[in-house]
Amino acid sequence: MTTTAMHGSLFAEDLLADHVSELIAWRGFDAAGLDRFVEDLRAIVERLPADSQPNESQTEDDLIWPILQRLGW
Repeated sequence: MTTTAMHGSLFAEDLLADHVSELIAWRGFDAAGLDRFVEDLRAIVERLPADSQPNESQTEDDLIWPILQRLGW
């Protein structure tokens, strides 16, 4: 796991570092599937224009909802 996932306070560090890998959903990923998932999420983020400041609605439509959909929520 990259250290950038540890910054902030959304999730406890021990959850990310230790317990996520014990979840059944996590075990369902193989290395290739995880790589595809990461690339899919990266593509969503990269589609956002770096020089713009999207409003809340644009951020939800272009970033939040697509990511939640990929997560199966």
